Amino acid sequence: MLKQIKLHLGSIFNNKGMSIVEVLVAAGLTSIVALGIATMVQNMMIEQKKITLFATLKELKLRIESTVRDQNSWTRTIRSATDNPSATFDSFRASTAVTVAGATYVAPQKIVLLDGAGNVAFNLLDWADTGTAGFTETGATCNTFTMAGSDACPISYRLVFATDCGGAATCFNPQLKVVARLVFRPAPGGTLNRFTNIIGVGNMTTIADGAGNDGKYDVSIRRTATQVNRSFKIAARKVSGGAAVAYPGFASNCAANGAGACTAAVAPHPATAGPGTATAGATGWYFPDGANALVTTNPAGTFTINEVGTYQCNISMSAFGSGGISAFLFRNGAQLATGNSVAGKWSGSTVSFDTRFVHPTVGQAFDIRQQCPSGPPTVISDPNADTAINLCTLGMATESYTLNGTDVVVVTCTKIEDQAN
Repeated sequence: MLKQIKLHLGSIFNNKGMSIVEVLVAAGLTSIVALGIATMVQNMMIEQKKITLFATLKELKLRIESTVRDQNSWTRTIRSATDNPSATFDSFRASTAVTVAGATYVAPQKIVLLDGAGNVAFNLLDWADTGTAGFTETGATCNTFTMAGSDACPISYRLVFATDCGGAATCFNPQLKVVARLVFRPAPGGTLNRFTNIIGVGNMTTIADGAGNDGKYDVSIRRTATQVNRSFKIAARKVSGGAAVAYPGFASNCAANGAGACTAAVAPHPATAGPGTATAGATGWYFPDGANALVTTNPAGTFTINEVGTYQCNISMSAFGSGGISAFLFRNGAQLATGNSVAGKWSGSTVSFDTRFVHPTVGQAFDIRQQCPSGPPTVISDPNADTAINLCTLGMATESYTLNGTDVVVVTCTKIEDQAN
């Protein structure tokens, strides 16, 4: 009996527990697992910060692009003398010529972008990195940005513009290049600093075009200071200066009532030359819709387009009793486009054609020219008309049409803006 009790007690006290070695091994394994979990969590947090940061940079780029491209926002930005008081913007607001000194894109100027309601949307750094406005890694605005670096406010942009007159020293409504160059300055020893080398930062010395100048998250947009697709319209009107006579007496007032003879050779349209006023007896270009800074008309019959760019134009010309007519658009003496129309000997006709061209340099002279197959008939065979004088075959050459004025040549052009990067 006593032996059984001893055996029973021995079975209790002889069960092996964890030795000190086993405890240490278990503690080591636990530490390794804990360290692995901690490292995994840390890496997940870093990766999450990276995802958040890059999503923020992408969103900021899109927001700035959207603000610049929006016409209401752009109009508010250009017109705000309070937020953009530079001399260049003053000339835009006054619709006067702006002078661009030196080469293109020199000394970019700070621009403050407004939204469509006139509120400040982006007021960031100038080209010299002056300013403290920026964004957190999640895209919230902050005012503690510093070039020394801060994880609390690590993102900002050099938000600037520069003007381009297309090679000319002075021009109306020059092309503007708006650039938002990303400036990323996290704390030197912080978590965000490890992403510095994988963010594509643009050229910090120039905003000029060129491979590698714009970073992945930079904004680079060209605009003009006014609305998209600006246009102009000029016309040559012939207003009757002769007596209000019936048709049989028209030929005796041919010079006053008609718009000139159509020639067999290509020649400048006679009604486009003159002082450019729509008054009795006067000829020349005038502005049916009011003066337009996009174009200048000249007394010699030419006109100049004051801005470089791509233009879509329509040219129309009327004739009477011409037997057909051709109209031409010339630039600096070279033919750009032509259109043709066929008409009966004693009926009216209108030639109308569209053309699209690139206008690379301001100051070039445009003019409209005309040509008929063989020139006007020499004798009017209508027994009720005079018989010893040539017809005036350009324009509507009868008193009833020209008494109140008729536009015999009309040029309408639309500037097609290129807003791509």
